[in-house]
Amino acid sequence: MLIGGTSGIQFDLDSQRLTVIDSPPGLHDSVQIIHSEDGGVAFATLSGPWNTPRFRIWEREVNSYGVARWELRKTVELQKILGLRFKIDTELSSIVGYAEDINAIFLWVHSSVYMVQIESMQSKELFQSDRLHIYHPFTSFYIQGMESSLRRK
Repeated sequence: MLIGGTSGIQFDLDSQRLTVIDSPPGLHDSVQIIHSEDGGVAFATLSGPWNTPRFRIWEREVNSYGVARWELRKTVELQKILGLRFKIDTELSSIVGYAEDINAIFLWVHSSVYMVQIESMQSKELFQSDRLHIYHPFTSFYIQGMESSLRRK
């Protein structure tokens, strides 16, 4: 994403070309680039009225003529995803990270950080945090017995 969030840069590995792409309409500060269902580019956003923010997913579709446009694929009220009983203030909610391996988005809402699985829209409160931070989640793995085979080489 470029500063201001109104466009981004796309690099095509096949043609080795950089292009500027416009972002979906109405994007503001809470935006995250994610993978679409088909492995392409998508955006996750939080937007809407101050007391009913919505989680939206936009996918970039390219037609047979090579013309790309943004399609709104999913809209869900944030309150329904998180199962909260109180109204959510848009000023107190933000997308703070994305875990590509598990296709989960991380949200900061009213002093709590939540993980939301994008396919199922199921959420889990992870921890409390009074400050808004950006998180860079990662996964790692350990294969038992692998360390001995690495030492032999």
